[in-house]
Amino acid sequence: MPKATVLMPVYNGQKYLKEAIGSILSQTYRDFEFLIIDDGSTDNTIRIIRGFSDSRIHLVKNEKNLGLPRTLNKGIKLAKGKYIARMDSDDISFSNRLAVQVDYMDRHPNIDICGTTAVSSHNSKSVRVVLPNDSEYLRARLLFRTSFIHSSVILRKESLVGNNLFYNPSFRFAEDYELWSRCWQKLRFANIPNALLFYRVHDEQRSQDVRHSRVISQIRERMLEELDIYPSRADMEIHDDLATNSSKIERAVIVNAERWLLGLKSANDKKHFVSKIAMARVLEEQWFALCSRGVPALGLWIVRKYFSSALNSGQVLNWQHWAVVAGKLIFHN
Repeated sequence: MPKATVLMPVYNGQKYLKEAIGSILSQTYRDFEFLIIDDGSTDNTIRIIRGFSDSRIHLVKNEKNLGLPRTLNKGIKLAKGKYIARMDSDDISFSNRLAVQVDYMDRHPNIDICGTTAVSSHNSKSVRVVLPNDSEYLRARLLFRTSFIHSSVILRKESLVGNNLFYNPSFRFAEDYELWSRCWQKLRFANIPNALLFYRVHDEQRSQDVRHSRVISQIRERMLEELDIYPSRADMEIHDDLATNSSKIERAVIVNAERWLLGLKSANDKKHFVSKIAMARVLEEQWFALCSRGVPALGLWIVRKYFSSALNSGQVLNWQHWAVVAGKLIFHN
């Protein structure tokens, strides 16, 4: 039995598929099966997969297109490995990815889901995407945004199956975020600081952002309800704008945002869903992100508001952050 299963669903992925498969077969870690599930492709996907002669490849073909969530669930059930490493058909895993992640999971038996730092590329521009490692922080962060790069994660199979945690077929978009939102109270998270994945961002993906936003808002709202917060439409607008850094910079907006963030802090203090320190850190970052985008016309007012807020718990902010706010708002830098 292999120790790890690399799970890669693919649908009409001929453009980048050869690179993706090659990056897995060239891993320095060898004890894995490569479970590729074709979801009814109509291009040359099958021909490309069959062009590789490697006994670790296990090709499964869906008789009809099931969609990504159902295909992933099928893969989780078929996986023979103790660990399941996700892989997308248009990404590239660095050669040491599995070696580093499997070793990390072996040494941290309390961790159920582990992502990595990744390098992203769009229009020939490369960006290093680094996510924190602290489990409590990552759980608190889910109230605003995802805590993992989906195709970088490795999962402990028994933790998913034992807790009946599978992808929700109703979510055609943000299926990973929706799953993490149900894992946040049962499982423990981590991210490895090493860059172990190259993932592509396509124009098609960006065009889906509007459709994603409504789905993601629904996921956030459900998590808020677990904190016994039942937001109005106006409340959700505040929360979503904070999550996407799209809040308008007006006095009333900043006052309402502070009220909302302090309400989240109070709710977590009562429910103890995540540690107070982790929640304070996440809320502080949101407060900083909002105030640092302030307009010079409100400069001194925002600076006073920012410095005097109870959101400044000292978990995150330092003199560099204070200088950013003061510089942007007072000196117009």
